[in-house]
Amino acid sequence: MRLNELLPFGSITVQCHNCPDADTIACAFALHQYFSHAGKKSRLVYGGPRPLERPSLKRLVEGLRIPLEHLPVPDAQAPDLLVLVDCQYGGGNVMPLPARRMAVIDHHVPEGVQPELSLIRPDCGACAGLVRHLLLQEDFYPDRAVNTALHYGLYMDTQCFAELRNALDRDLLQEEDIDAGLVNDLKMNSLRMEDLSHASEALSRLAYFSEHRAAIVSAPLCDANLLGFLADMALQVEGVDICLVWHNDGENYRYSVRSAVREVKASDLAAWLGSGGGHLNKAGGSLSRAVLRQRHPSGDAADYFKNRLDGYFAEYQTIIDCAALKGSPLEGGALYRKLPLVSGYVPCAEIFPEASTIYVRMLESDAAIEANPDVYLMIGVAGEIYPIKAAAFKKSYKPLDQPFIPEFDYAPCAAVGHRKGPEPAPSVLNLDKGRSIRLLDHARACRSTESRVFARQLTHGVKIFTEWDPDRYILGQAGDWLAAREDKPNDIYVVRRDIFTKTYVPA
Repeated sequence: MRLNELLPFGSITVQCHNCPDADTIACAFALHQYFSHAGKKSRLVYGGPRPLERPSLKRLVEGLRIPLEHLPVPDAQAPDLLVLVDCQYGGGNVMPLPARRMAVIDHHVPEGVQPELSLIRPDCGACAGLVRHLLLQEDFYPDRAVNTALHYGLYMDTQCFAELRNALDRDLLQEEDIDAGLVNDLKMNSLRMEDLSHASEALSRLAYFSEHRAAIVSAPLCDANLLGFLADMALQVEGVDICLVWHNDGENYRYSVRSAVREVKASDLAAWLGSGGGHLNKAGGSLSRAVLRQRHPSGDAADYFKNRLDGYFAEYQTIIDCAALKGSPLEGGALYRKLPLVSGYVPCAEIFPEASTIYVRMLESDAAIEANPDVYLMIGVAGEIYPIKAAAFKKSYKPLDQPFIPEFDYAPCAAVGHRKGPEPAPSVLNLDKGRSIRLLDHARACRSTESRVFARQLTHGVKIFTEWDPDRYILGQAGDWLAAREDKPNDIYVVRRDIFTKTYVPA
């Protein structure tokens, strides 16, 4: 998606997430300037019950004259286009607003079905670098005020520039046209005096659980941004690999999650606890009082979060690292053969002629994969995407002289990009170029040949670090199948239960 695709719409509202931080405010401000330059009127809003409270955010808005409106409840105005920035449609931290069309610009892991007009870059440390890149694509150069806001948004979302993820982040950091005095003032005024009291009270309630190397902090009612600040602080303590900080805002239990180990994705743990998501290391979410009582009848939130944390580690106690595999995790399994079904395939060399890193949203998880001529991308019977080596493809599939015509309606595994027709379609994101490519426009048909796998059904969850992405695990749930080709027993993967029954039979 490019910003010029948003210009044909009449009225435009840019929405930040609830309890907005510097990144979402800065990105909304940048889009507002772009729309204004193009002769469009735009409105900047955020929802939720609480107005801005953090002094640095107030100074940011006032100092740069950002026309940001607070909507405690949705109003009746339905713009032609609603642009959600640094958040996603249907997210737990976004107040639903009426709109005729929607667009999403974000850097968090995709959650659910997003609008056609979407650009989601989870490889970015902040949304600010992505938005600046979109502006420059249109030969639009933001002024000092917008550059200053984006710089500060990047600073806050990357832990003081400690987590710059890619070239877009670094390009923004190199921008020199900023108000350094204002940025320094914002850095020195990020907390209120009462925040120190809240932080002191919260840290006095810190509970440490050595079996998980985890800390849980029950915070008093405070600025929601303070939750992440406290979680970052607690994670710096020796012996703490995982931190959860939560509070009750009167309507919901809101929380921030941090992880310093690759075996626990903060985004996965946030989703396990309630309705949440985010990055590998930093995430957050919320849980309604009704859902908490449904899951935990006593209504004791502290007890719930501890029990839920225990449940997470109990469910995913099995961790398989294919690069260091000793013995077979498929003991107790059996041989199965693959049925001669038609799938789709796309040689990476055809759509990524230069070596690229691509972001693939698979059913079990997401993976960053180095694309080269030795890698094919497969599209399975349910629209699932998975990579395969060229040699393995030649052993297991016979190419057909016809395009791939899918029977599935929607592939929930795809990173959201351009699409055609009424339903989203599988796509992958070229991280080097920042562009999504729709796989069905390039897919050809193939038929599986007589290949066999060892497989066993899972009785509990599992995390697998595959040969494709040793830094991000894929998840298998109870009922899914753990499988490996007969001729490559160390290449372990997960097949969802419904897909396994459609594609494999006992050998």
